[in-house]
Amino acid sequence: MRSCPDTVLECLLPLLRHAAQEQTEGESRAAGLAAVVRECGDRLGALVRRAPRAPDDWSVAWTAGCGCELCGTLGAFLGSRSRRTLEWPLAKDGRRHVHSRIDTAELPVDHQTRRQGRPYTLVLTKTEELFSRERASRRQAGDDLTWLASTWNVSGEVAVDPRP
Repeated sequence: MRSCPDTVLECLLPLLRHAAQEQTEGESRAAGLAAVVRECGDRLGALVRRAPRAPDDWSVAWTAGCGCELCGTLGAFLGSRSRRTLEWPLAKDGRRHVHSRIDTAELPVDHQTRRQGRPYTLVLTKTEELFSRERASRRQAGDDLTWLASTWNVSGEVAVDPRP
């Protein structure tokens, strides 16, 4: 599990919630799941303790590119901490490719086509949703960590302070 990204929590936490509901009274809660509980606690604790995003950090994590030149340009724009807008003259197929990458990855980026000149210009703008998603994620990690500690009796095993 250590080699998996933190998105593994989206699978492991529902598993632990289901297991907690299904266990009978008196049955050991951690039976067979101690390693999963510890892993989730470690990951959630790290997420909660991570420094909040700086207000001027507009970088967007993205690894879903196909390796083409367009995805390389998109990745460079997304990775920039300071650049919020990209005006990109692109033919129709290129715009379609970039649109699909943004939509598939559900990136916090608006994409509009300025239909002026040839080729048309794809205007990409990083949105405030970047910050609201992170705040919501931190809140959820804190709530999940509190639930994990109280339900699985692991207060001595994981850091349970949900404050950022």
